[in-house]
Amino acid sequence: VENVFGYHRLELSGQNFDLLLPARYKAEYEKQRANIFNTQTDTTTVLEIFALNKNGNEFPVEVSFSRVESLDGLFIAVAIRDIALRKQVELDLKQSNERNRIFVEQAPNALAMFDTEMRYMAASRKWQEDYHLVGKNIIGCSHYEIFPEIGEDWKTIHRDCLKGAINKTDEAPFERADGTTQWLTWDVRPWYVTAGQIGGLLMYTADITRLKQRDAERRRIEYILERSNHIALIA
Repeated sequence: VENVFGYHRLELSGQNFDLLLPARYKAEYEKQRANIFNTQTDTTTVLEIFALNKNGNEFPVEVSFSRVESLDGLFIAVAIRDIALRKQVELDLKQSNERNRIFVEQAPNALAMFDTEMRYMAASRKWQEDYHLVGKNIIGCSHYEIFPEIGEDWKTIHRDCLKGAINKTDEAPFERADGTTQWLTWDVRPWYVTAGQIGGLLMYTADITRLKQRDAERRRIEYILERSNHIALIA
């Protein structure tokens, strides 16, 4: 109590718990208190609210209300935990993710950001164009729902990268659900919430299908010319 609220325990002896609550939370406290008293089973209710310290300053706390029956009767046990640090970490993470989202969306290349469940957090315009996703709301959707044709080999790569690996390739075929083949180059790597804690994957790809087609056409023409020259020499 002294460390969290600044009160000596004797100062709070006999005081109502709502002394520690801002006025806007007192009605909710009384509601939860009444619910616990009226229930017939052991239960615990957890609230994230703000509390007041001795100086009148507010700070976020987690409050647990538990129904306790003893020989002395029925009473409520209240546990309070200061969560200011956790809330600050959550805010920092939210702001960081927002910066990452803006960076990804404005990237000139095909770039997408995923969480640890391979759900889309952000995707660049080029990504949407390359994979015919323009106009579709993919944020929050699973990558595997958007591309059901993704095979186990790709999923294995994703799982490895979610453990810290980096996977790159210069060219590989991607067999699409409509029967077409898309040739890709990619770089898949984890992004980190904090040092050692992976938040998901960053996936950069480039569609090189046209380059492959032009290369195949060039080789076909070279073959025709070579055969033509060979026939001409024989003649």
